Amino acid sequence: MGDLGVAERQSFRNHSQDRGFS
Repeated sequence: MGDLGVAERQSFRNHSQDRGFS
């Protein structure tokens, strides 16, 4: 479980930006 973790982390960052949690 390595690539999946990275993808999940990227998705989380994308959601954070979408919410404006920068």
